[in-house]
Amino acid sequence: EWGIPLGSVVAGSSTNGMEDMPSPVLKLNGESLLVLTNNGALFDISLSGRSINWVFRYPYPVNQTTSNYYYAAAKEEVQLHSRVQMYCDNNLLYFKEEGASEVYALDLAAKKVVWKRPIKAAAQLVGIDDQNVYLLSRELEALSRETSRLNWAVSLPIAAGGLSAVIDPQHAWIFTS
Repeated sequence: EWGIPLGSVVAGSSTNGMEDMPSPVLKLNGESLLVLTNNGALFDISLSGRSINWVFRYPYPVNQTTSNYYYAAAKEEVQLHSRVQMYCDNNLLYFKEEGASEVYALDLAAKKVVWKRPIKAAAQLVGIDDQNVYLLSRELEALSRETSRLNWAVSLPIAAGGLSAVIDPQHAWIFTS
């Protein structure tokens, strides 16, 4: 029915030197569509107004070098196939892009960063509950939703990619190697 231009994408390079296009993630939030570009920007688009409400930009390193597959495959983020993901609850949006080394908490109503925290590039956001934001790599980490402080972490027997988890207030189910 309609479209809206969001700018130009910056392609990276895959482990074998081929062009690697980022994969955006979409999430409905009331009358808005949130678009996490996986390329350094988050758009809030008004569905009724068919316009961009606001954009949050942040540093995102794009790998444009041609790397040797054997060396790149040794990187944890390549082995674990981490993905971009975002979770929204009570006007707070939590997200971490694929390959990025920070996780963000944004207040969507105030349009400001509540907190950001350095994290491993291989980690992916896998869930939230009332108290924690959960990140998964070779360990499951629980960060405080309020302060971003690490509440706890547990090492997991993960040797390769395909990470997935289901989180509820009492349990975490994780597919491991």
